[in-house]
Amino acid sequence: MFMNKQAMAQEAVSEMGKIIQKLTLDNVEEIEDVLLSYFRFLKILNGLKGTDDFESCLEDVPENAPSEEETKPKSKNRYELKRQLKGGYLEEIDLYVPEHIIRKLGLEDGDFISAVHLGNDKYHFELVEKVAEQRPTNRVQLNYCILSKRDSMLVASEYLDKDGEIKSIKYNDVPHTFLINNEARIKEDLEVGSIVDIAYYSNNIDVFKVIWKHNTEGSPHVPPLPSSNYKIKNPKSDTKETNELKGKKVLLLGGEGRTAEFEKAIVSIGGELIHAYGNEDTKRLESMIKSCDMLITMKLNINHSAAEKAKEFAKKYKKPFRLMESRGISSLVQTAKSLCVEA
Repeated sequence: MFMNKQAMAQEAVSEMGKIIQKLTLDNVEEIEDVLLSYFRFLKILNGLKGTDDFESCLEDVPENAPSEEETKPKSKNRYELKRQLKGGYLEEIDLYVPEHIIRKLGLEDGDFISAVHLGNDKYHFELVEKVAEQRPTNRVQLNYCILSKRDSMLVASEYLDKDGEIKSIKYNDVPHTFLINNEARIKEDLEVGSIVDIAYYSNNIDVFKVIWKHNTEGSPHVPPLPSSNYKIKNPKSDTKETNELKGKKVLLLGGEGRTAEFEKAIVSIGGELIHAYGNEDTKRLESMIKSCDMLITMKLNINHSAAEKAKEFAKKYKKPFRLMESRGISSLVQTAKSLCVEA
C-alpha cells in the first residue's frame, strides 16, 4: 500500500518541526539548508499525480526493473570517520567533514557518523556511534596559540595553558615556532593577537595546520598581555573555605574541560556552579540564565553569538553578568565575589 500525498506531506511537516527544535544561532545556515530540502520535496510532491494514478503507472514498469525494496535508500547511513589534521574524512563515500562539524558533534577518529546530501555540496552530519576507546594517533593538537609578528611573518611561539598562563611552545623539550604562511593568514583571517588551535604530526612538526580561530567577542585583535596578567595569584587564599556567595547559583559560560576544578572553587566560597558550553539551544540557555543568580562568560573559548544571546537573557531577567579575559580559577572566584554584591 502506497502512502498517499497528504500523509507524506504531514510526515515531512512533522520532521521539519523536529529540525526547527534543534535550531541555535550557531547552526542557522545548516538548518536552513535542511528545511529548504524539505520544501523542495513538498513542491515536487504537490506536482505528483494522485495515489491511484501513481499506482497505475507501475503497470508500465519493465519486469526486470528493480523492486521497491531494492530502490529504497539504504537505512544504514553509517560511515567511519578518519580524523585529519583539520577536519575528517569518510573514506567509503570520499567525503570531507569540516572542522566545525568535528567540534560541534565532538567527533573523534573512529566514530561512526551519518551524512545526508542536501545539494550544492552541502551535507547534514550526525553522530551515530562513538568509538569504544580512543585510538593511538600521531596527530597532536595544541590549543590557544597566540599569534605574534616576527620580521614580516605571523608566528606562533606561545600558547595559553589551562590556567590561563602563557607558555612557550616546545617540541621534544626544545622551544619551537610555527611560521604561519600567507595562504593560511588570508584564509583564516589571522593577525597579531589572534588565538588559534594548531594541529601537527608528532613525527614531523613541520607538517601542521591552523585548524581553528577562536572568537574574541569581535573586539580588535591586540598583542598578548604580559605573562603576569594570566598568572594565578595567591590561589590558596582565593579558594579557602568561606561562605561569601551564600548559596548563590553561578552560571559559567565557556571554559570547557575544567568543570570539576571550577565547581570546587565556587563551592569553596559557598556557591553552586552551573556550567554551559555555548552549544545549548536557545530555550535551554534562557532557562539556565533565568534560574541562576549571576552569569560569567569566559571570552577566549566561547563563540560570539552564544555570548551575545546569553548577555541578552541576563539583561532580560536582570541578572548581573561579567566577561572574563582569562580562564584562571582565581579570576573566576574574584569575579563571582564581585558579582555577588550585585546579585
